Amino acid sequence: MKLYVVTQGKYSDRTIIGIVDDKSLIQMGAEDEIEVTEYELNDLVSIPPGHRNYSVEMNKDGTAYADPESLMSKLVWSEEWRTDESWHTHAIARSEEHAIKIVNEKRIELLANNEW
Repeated sequence: MKLYVVTQGKYSDRTIIGIVDDKSLIQMGAEDEIEVTEYELNDLVSIPPGHRNYSVEMNKDGTAYADPESLMSKLVWSEEWRTDESWHTHAIARSEEHAIKIVNEKRIELLANNEW
């Protein structure tokens, strides 16, 4: 079963305005700046043995740092955001270095596609 989390606002002003199981219930207007994120109900994050979740902050120039996170923090706060100069995301990896490598590969792809 899919759930749709409806949010409005940006960054620290973001607010959940609804959670529905029928996407057709969401009424969006251009002026609303609404975002809809789809989740699968009861879909827990599976982390392979020897891996853990890392929070990664990467600058556009590739400088980065990674911090290990608990599984619970991934379930509670999985927000990804990007500004003109930095990107905060998550990676499931074997080490901090591995997490940075994973995110850097995504950074290179974003830059190559003019998506950042």
